[in-house]
Amino acid sequence: MTKSQKHFDNFVNRIDNSSEGSVSVMGNTNHRILKAVKYVSLIVLICGIFTFLFGLFGTHSTLVPISIGMMTGAIFIFIIGTFFVVTEEVLKNQ
Repeated sequence: MTKSQKHFDNFVNRIDNSSEGSVSVMGNTNHRILKAVKYVSLIVLICGIFTFLFGLFGTHSTLVPISIGMMTGAIFIFIIGTFFVVTEEVLKNQ
């Protein structure tokens, strides 16, 4: 197992432990950032899905490309935020 795989496994284990209600080993800031990224991306994704359905089945067909952009943006927000937290964790452990 390489060093980066060990860091990633350690990070995943810390996230799993913190979701069970135990004291988080991960820094409080990283946990807050991860929770914020999760909720923001979820809200944007839900708005994008509802806008897509409204544009697809309603009379406002111009909303479909906007909603696809919203859903893609939500995914990018989640991926970038997760990579940000992982990068901070790896740099802190070095």
